[in-house]
Amino acid sequence: PVVALGFSMGGTILAKYLGESRGASGIRAAVVISPPLSYPAHMQELQRRPLLSFIMAVPLKLWLWQKRMQLAVHFPEWRLGEAMASTSLLQLAGTFLPFHGYQ
Repeated sequence: PVVALGFSMGGTILAKYLGESRGASGIRAAVVISPPLSYPAHMQELQRRPLLSFIMAVPLKLWLWQKRMQLAVHFPEWRLGEAMASTSLLQLAGTFLPFHGYQ
């Protein structure tokens, strides 16, 4: 069986995907850990604290770099260079969230 785990923003993406697929995803169980309760409040906090936003983006950039070959297959129009050049979590998220239905 396939199980899925989503943490923070990934949890929101996972929950959105599962809700939209209505049981057709093939995922038998899922856990969402610590998704933001209020995106507007979360975004305002990150905008007020640019250093925190930058620091939070670093591990995600490392993960994206490690997965770049797989991402190129599934999201060929995604721009790795733009993601790596981002200076905040919000800017980084803006490079890939549109592919998941977010604006």
